[in-house]
Amino acid sequence: MLRPKERVDPSYLAVALRSPLVLRQVSHMTTGNTHPRVAEDDAKAILVPMPTLPVQQMVVAAMAARRAQAVAAREDAQRDWDAALAAFGGSLLG
Repeated sequence: MLRPKERVDPSYLAVALRSPLVLRQVSHMTTGNTHPRVAEDDAKAILVPMPTLPVQQMVVAAMAARRAQAVAAREDAQRDWDAALAAFGGSLLG
C-alpha cells in the first residue's frame, strides 16, 4: 500500500507518479506482461518530488488546464476531419 510520509494532494501524487522522473525509476523494476507492476520493496525506494501543498495544487491546476487544451484541440481536429470528409464525399458524389 502506498502511504505518503507527509501531506499530499492525491491529484498531485497521480501526476507525479506518471511523470518521466518516476517512470524512469521504475521502468527497469517492472515485472509481468499483461499487468506490469513493481515489487513492494522497489516501490518504497521510488523518489517522488514533494513540493509544498500550494505548489502541488498549482501543478494539478496546470495539468488540468493542459488536459482541457488537449481535449479542445482533439475536438477541433475531429470537427475539421469530419468537415473534410463531408466535402470530399460531396465532391466525389457530385
